[in-house]
Amino acid sequence: MSAANSSNDTQDRDFVAALERGLAVLVAFNQERDSLTITDVANATQMTRAAARRYLLTLTRLGYLVNDEKQFAITPKVLGLAQSYWHSTRLPRLVGEHLQRLSGALGGAATVAVLDGNDIITVRAATDGSVLSPSTQPGARLPAHCTANGRVLLAASLETLKDAAQIERIESISLTQLTSHTVMSRDRLTLELRRTASQGYALTQQEFEINMHALAVPLKNKHDLTVAALNIIFNRAQRGTNLIEQCLPALLRVQAELREAL
Repeated sequence: MSAANSSNDTQDRDFVAALERGLAVLVAFNQERDSLTITDVANATQMTRAAARRYLLTLTRLGYLVNDEKQFAITPKVLGLAQSYWHSTRLPRLVGEHLQRLSGALGGAATVAVLDGNDIITVRAATDGSVLSPSTQPGARLPAHCTANGRVLLAASLETLKDAAQIERIESISLTQLTSHTVMSRDRLTLELRRTASQGYALTQQEFEINMHALAVPLKNKHDLTVAALNIIFNRAQRGTNLIEQCLPALLRVQAELREAL
């Protein structure tokens, strides 16, 4: 048996499929589906109805779900899982003060996000109240292809791949159209990601939400590896479209300040 096969066999033995399925049940609940039936969960997770029922009842007994007749809903206890990340990971703590300063000085909302597959997850945010957007909620999962933070992180993920792997990576992205301005061509997305990598920032205008513009830069550690992305978000009426001249210098200062700490 080769070393690679032995390693794969060990990983398979160590993998707990039941835990994977239990987490999949929790992830099935979102803003559009805040209460679900057993059938809903079975369809969302591709489980049998009997399996979905067992996981739902187990999570209910553990306090992560409640059920009312046929409907199941998530409970605040789930927030404890997120708190474990925020309390044990340095990134959210390191960027908090910087985000407050950016939002206070420039207005709008400032967020930091990390890449998770083809999505980004907001890990910390600060806002002056002028921007009401799902992206300003810690824990928010957003599509990477049409968000400024996402473009920065996708561009960074392509830098270590060869040409064929880059093409495969981009083809794996589902180009969901959220507004009439969302980039829906893979060739155009490739061009935007290359431009982002070259210029060191990404600007999106009304691609994720109408009237919302965002400017983002990568957050790199002292080894020059991109570990997260930082952006500033404005509504169009608030600042217009000239974000690069008005906001990029402030974002680059925070980028430089955080480099050694990351």
